[in-house]
Amino acid sequence: MKFLLLYFSLSVFTLNTILAQVPITIGNSGGDCSNYVYSSNAFTEYTYYEMYNGKASYTSSSYVNCSDFPTENDCNPVTSATRGYIIRWNGTRWEWISGNEGCFWLVSECTGVSTTGVFLLAYNTEDSTLPPCSGWTANTTDGYSCVPNITSGCYILNIIKNLFSTDIKAYPNPFSQEITISFGNTQKSFEAKLYNSLGQIIWLKKINQSSFFQFEIDQPAGIYFIELLGVNGERAYIKVMKE
Repeated sequence: MKFLLLYFSLSVFTLNTILAQVPITIGNSGGDCSNYVYSSNAFTEYTYYEMYNGKASYTSSSYVNCSDFPTENDCNPVTSATRGYIIRWNGTRWEWISGNEGCFWLVSECTGVSTTGVFLLAYNTEDSTLPPCSGWTANTTDGYSCVPNITSGCYILNIIKNLFSTDIKAYPNPFSQEITISFGNTQKSFEAKLYNSLGQIIWLKKINQSSFFQFEIDQPAGIYFIELLGVNGERAYIKVMKE
């Protein structure tokens, strides 16, 4: 039982790591963005930084993590930690923010405190695993009119990771009964594992000499993950939705 719990935990960690640490690219989806031109990293590739309120956060430039300074002497010299632009989940919505933050010793820990202000540029209320591709709202209350658009690295229902030497397709997705996974060419042998959203394995299948396979998910509607493992270590992760 302990081994199974450890395996499930590692499975969840693997899936979450892949979901979180794939870079996302931010582009302009509308509005007046002329006041963002001064910053070359406003619309660029954002990389994973840390888990924030239970979800992955992304930044366009490296900045200091105050928690990396465990003592007061370590913390105090860190007076200016440039954030640049960042997308993170605040607990109820995704926020696209900009500003600087310094590290200060407060309540027995090194914590971040705004030095020149943290500015909310746009937000999205979709409760998703990763920042939503579109549907952002500019924070016009504070005078901003530019909204971001995630043009790559956005995985709602898609191939999350593919290390096979061929294209993999999952269709239809979303599906109601049966779904097909297609490789485009014949694979000698591979394993397919189906996980639920908690990272628990529902089933494992071994498949030989096939370019595709079809299956039903006899489970409630929701999000599922398919892991494919080839004989030479090739691996792919697919996120699917049962309606």
